[in-house]
Amino acid sequence: SSAANTLSLIGQDYADGGRYSQALIFFSKALRAFQALGDKNQIARVNNLLSWVYTQQGNYAESVILNFATLKVYEEQGDTDGIAIVSANIAEDYLNLGNYPEAIKYLKKSIKIMPENDKINLAYTYCLLGKVYKTTSDYPAAINNYSTALQMATTIQDNFSIALAYGGLGDVYQA
Repeated sequence: SSAANTLSLIGQDYADGGRYSQALIFFSKALRAFQALGDKNQIARVNNLLSWVYTQQGNYAESVILNFATLKVYEEQGDTDGIAIVSANIAEDYLNLGNYPEAIKYLKKSIKIMPENDKINLAYTYCLLGKVYKTTSDYPAAINNYSTALQMATTIQDNFSIALAYGGLGDVYQA
Protein backbone atom coordinates (compact mmCIF):
# COMPACT_ATOMS: atom_id res chain seq x y z
CA SER A 1 0.00 0.00 0.00
CA SER A 2 2.83 2.44 0.77
CA ALA A 3 4.43 1.72 -2.62
CA ALA A 4 1.11 2.42 -4.36
CA ASN A 5 0.72 5.65 -2.39
CA THR A 6 4.25 6.68 -3.34
CA LEU A 7 3.53 6.04 -7.03
CA SER A 8 0.40 8.17 -6.72
CA LEU A 9 2.30 11.00 -5.01
CA ILE A 10 4.97 10.97 -7.72
CA GLY A 11 2.21 11.12 -10.32
CA GLN A 12 0.68 14.05 -8.48
CA ASP A 13 3.99 15.91 -8.52
CA TYR A 14 4.27 15.41 -12.27
CA ALA A 15 0.65 16.45 -12.80
CA ASP A 16 1.10 19.58 -10.68
CA GLY A 17 4.10 20.48 -12.83
CA GLY A 18 2.17 20.01 -16.06
CA ARG A 19 4.17 16.93 -17.03
CA TYR A 20 1.09 14.93 -17.90
CA SER A 21 2.69 12.03 -19.79
CA GLN A 22 4.83 11.19 -16.77
CA ALA A 23 1.87 11.68 -14.45
CA LEU A 24 -0.16 9.17 -16.46
CA ILE A 25 2.62 6.60 -16.16
CA PHE A 26 2.79 6.87 -12.37
CA PHE A 27 -0.97 7.13 -11.86
CA SER A 28 -1.44 4.02 -14.02
CA LYS A 29 1.13 2.12 -11.95
CA ALA A 30 -0.56 3.27 -8.74
CA LEU A 31 -3.96 2.24 -10.11
CA ARG A 32 -2.71 -1.27 -10.92
CA ALA A 33 -1.19 -1.56 -7.44
CA PHE A 34 -4.40 -0.46 -5.72
CA GLN A 35 -6.42 -2.82 -7.94
CA ALA A 36 -4.15 -5.68 -6.84
CA LEU A 37 -4.81 -4.68 -3.24
CA GLY A 38 -8.56 -4.38 -3.87
CA ASP A 39 -8.61 -0.90 -2.30
CA LYS A 40 -11.72 0.63 -3.90
CA ASN A 41 -11.33 4.02 -2.20
CA GLN A 42 -7.83 4.43 -3.61
CA ILE A 43 -8.91 3.06 -7.01
CA ALA A 44 -11.60 5.76 -7.16
CA ARG A 45 -9.13 8.44 -6.03
CA VAL A 46 -6.52 7.49 -8.64
CA ASN A 47 -9.18 7.19 -11.38
CA ASN A 48 -10.19 10.73 -10.46
CA LEU A 49 -6.57 11.90 -10.78
CA LEU A 50 -6.18 10.14 -14.13
CA SER A 51 -9.41 11.74 -15.31
CA TRP A 52 -8.13 15.18 -14.33
CA VAL A 53 -4.92 14.64 -16.33
CA TYR A 54 -6.88 13.52 -19.39
CA THR A 55 -9.07 16.62 -19.04
CA GLN A 56 -5.98 18.83 -18.96
CA GLN A 57 -4.84 17.13 -22.17
CA GLY A 58 -8.23 17.67 -23.81
CA ASN A 59 -8.96 13.93 -23.88
CA TYR A 60 -12.52 14.23 -22.57
CA ALA A 61 -13.63 10.85 -23.93
CA GLU A 62 -11.04 9.05 -21.79
CA SER A 63 -11.81 11.32 -18.85
CA VAL A 64 -15.51 10.50 -18.90
CA ILE A 65 -14.78 6.75 -18.97
CA LEU A 66 -12.65 7.07 -15.83
CA ASN A 67 -15.22 9.30 -14.17
CA PHE A 68 -17.90 6.67 -14.73
CA ALA A 69 -15.61 4.04 -13.18
CA THR A 70 -15.20 6.34 -10.17
CA LEU A 71 -18.94 6.98 -10.02
CA LYS A 72 -19.59 3.23 -9.88
CA VAL A 73 -17.30 2.87 -6.85
CA TYR A 74 -18.93 5.80 -5.05
CA GLU A 75 -22.41 4.46 -5.80
CA GLU A 76 -21.45 1.01 -4.47
CA GLN A 77 -20.19 2.65 -1.29
CA GLY A 78 -23.13 5.03 -0.94
CA ASP A 79 -20.71 7.98 -0.89
CA THR A 80 -23.06 10.85 -1.77
CA ASP A 81 -20.32 13.50 -1.56
CA GLY A 82 -18.20 11.51 -4.02
CA ILE A 83 -21.21 10.92 -6.28
CA ALA A 84 -21.97 14.65 -6.31
CA ILE A 85 -18.41 15.68 -7.20
CA VAL A 86 -17.82 13.03 -9.86
CA SER A 87 -21.26 13.70 -11.39
CA ALA A 88 -20.17 17.32 -11.88
CA ASN A 89 -16.90 16.05 -13.41
CA ILE A 90 -18.88 13.85 -15.81
CA ALA A 91 -21.05 16.82 -16.70
CA GLU A 92 -17.99 18.94 -17.43
CA ASP A 93 -16.66 16.19 -19.72
CA TYR A 94 -20.00 16.09 -21.54
CA LEU A 95 -19.98 19.88 -21.83
CA ASN A 96 -16.54 19.72 -23.43
CA LEU A 97 -17.69 16.92 -25.73
CA GLY A 98 -20.74 18.97 -26.80
CA ASN A 99 -23.29 16.58 -25.27
CA TYR A 100 -25.34 19.26 -23.55
CA PRO A 101 -28.39 17.19 -22.50
CA GLU A 102 -26.12 14.77 -20.60
CA ALA A 103 -24.16 17.67 -19.12
CA ILE A 104 -27.39 19.18 -17.78
CA LYS A 105 -28.55 15.79 -16.46
CA TYR A 106 -25.36 15.19 -14.47
CA LEU A 107 -25.10 18.77 -13.20
CA LYS A 108 -28.65 18.60 -11.88
CA LYS A 109 -27.87 15.24 -10.27
CA SER A 110 -24.80 16.76 -8.64
CA ILE A 111 -26.68 19.79 -7.32
CA LYS A 112 -29.51 17.63 -6.01
CA ILE A 113 -27.28 15.49 -3.81
CA MET A 114 -24.46 17.90 -2.97
CA PRO A 115 -24.55 18.97 0.68
CA GLU A 116 -26.00 22.46 1.13
CA ASN A 117 -22.98 23.52 3.15
CA ASP A 118 -20.60 22.67 0.28
CA LYS A 119 -21.07 26.14 -1.16
CA ILE A 120 -17.72 26.18 -2.99
CA ASN A 121 -18.60 23.16 -5.11
CA LEU A 122 -22.25 24.19 -5.43
CA ALA A 123 -21.33 27.65 -6.71
CA TYR A 124 -18.94 26.17 -9.27
CA THR A 125 -21.54 23.60 -10.35
CA TYR A 126 -24.16 26.31 -10.83
CA CYS A 127 -21.61 28.21 -12.95
CA LEU A 128 -21.14 25.12 -15.10
CA LEU A 129 -24.89 24.75 -15.49
CA GLY A 130 -25.10 28.41 -16.46
CA LYS A 131 -22.39 27.80 -19.06
CA VAL A 132 -24.29 24.86 -20.57
CA TYR A 133 -27.48 26.90 -20.77
CA LYS A 134 -25.59 29.84 -22.30
CA THR A 135 -24.02 27.53 -24.85
CA THR A 136 -27.45 26.17 -25.80
CA SER A 137 -28.88 29.73 -25.98
CA ASP A 138 -31.25 29.20 -23.02
CA TYR A 139 -30.38 32.62 -21.68
CA PRO A 140 -33.01 32.87 -18.91
CA ALA A 141 -31.80 29.56 -17.42
CA ALA A 142 -28.18 30.68 -17.81
CA ILE A 143 -28.89 33.95 -15.96
CA ASN A 144 -30.74 32.08 -13.22
CA ASN A 145 -27.87 29.63 -12.63
CA TYR A 146 -25.11 32.23 -12.82
CA SER A 147 -27.09 34.43 -10.39
CA THR A 148 -27.51 31.52 -7.98
CA ALA A 149 -23.78 30.82 -8.20
CA LEU A 150 -22.97 34.48 -7.64
CA GLN A 151 -25.18 34.68 -4.55
CA MET A 152 -23.60 31.54 -3.05
CA ALA A 153 -20.06 32.52 -3.92
CA THR A 154 -20.53 36.00 -2.49
CA THR A 155 -21.73 34.66 0.87
CA ILE A 156 -18.53 32.63 1.28
CA GLN A 157 -16.22 35.09 -0.51
CA ASP A 158 -15.27 32.51 -3.17
CA ASN A 159 -13.53 34.87 -5.59
CA PHE A 160 -13.01 32.21 -8.25
CA SER A 161 -16.73 31.42 -8.59
CA ILE A 162 -17.64 35.10 -8.20
CA ALA A 163 -15.44 35.84 -11.23
CA LEU A 164 -16.90 32.89 -13.18
CA ALA A 165 -20.45 33.96 -12.41
CA TYR A 166 -19.87 37.61 -13.34
CA GLY A 167 -18.04 36.55 -16.50
CA GLY A 168 -20.83 34.16 -17.41
CA LEU A 169 -23.50 36.80 -16.81
CA GLY A 170 -21.53 39.24 -18.95
CA ASP A 171 -21.30 36.65 -21.74
CA VAL A 172 -25.04 36.02 -21.58
CA TYR A 173 -25.92 39.71 -21.74
CA GLN A 174 -23.48 40.16 -24.60
CA ALA A 175 -24.98 37.26 -26.61
